Amino acid sequence: MYNKESEMYGPVKDWWKVFLKERHRRSEVKVYDTSAMVLYRFVQEHRLDVFFPDYMTYEIEVDITGVIITRDRARLALIECKLTPISLRDIGQMLGYSKVARPEYSLLLSPRGLSEGLVRLLQSYRRFDVLDYGNGRRIRLATWSAQRGEIVAETLLPPGEFF
Repeated sequence: MYNKESEMYGPVKDWWKVFLKERHRRSEVKVYDTSAMVLYRFVQEHRLDVFFPDYMTYEIEVDITGVIITRDRARLALIECKLTPISLRDIGQMLGYSKVARPEYSLLLSPRGLSEGLVRLLQSYRRFDVLDYGNGRRIRLATWSAQRGEIVAETLLPPGEFF
C-alpha cells in the first residue's frame, strides 16, 4: 500500500498512457503528473491553449492529466488519486473539475475502493446521476491495484461504461 498519494502518480500515469493509447491509436497521447500545478498553467506551458479557448478558467489542480491530440482537436483525460476510500466529497471535487475542464474521461481511483455511504448511494439506490458532468459524460470510479499497476476492472462504476 502507499504511504502518500503522490506515490500513486507514477504507476497511475504509466497505466493511463497505455490505456489512452490503446483507445486512441490514431492520436498523439501524452500523460503528465499535474498535481503540483494549476491546470491552466499546464495548458499554457504545453502550448495547448489553441485547443482550449477557455483554458484560463481551468483553475483546478488535477493529479494526472492526459492529452489526446488528433489533427486540429485536443481532449483532456483527468484522474484524481485518493488513498482513502472514495467518498461523495471526492466526487464533488472531481465533478467541479470535470464541469470546468469538460474532459473526455474523468476517473477517480483509490486502492481502498469506495466508502460505505457511496456504495449504498450508487449500488443500492442506483444514483449514478451524481456522476454526470455534461454531454452524456460521467465520472468513473475504480479501485486501483498497486500490485498489478492497473485498475481492478470489475470494480469500475458505473458498470459497463469506459471499456
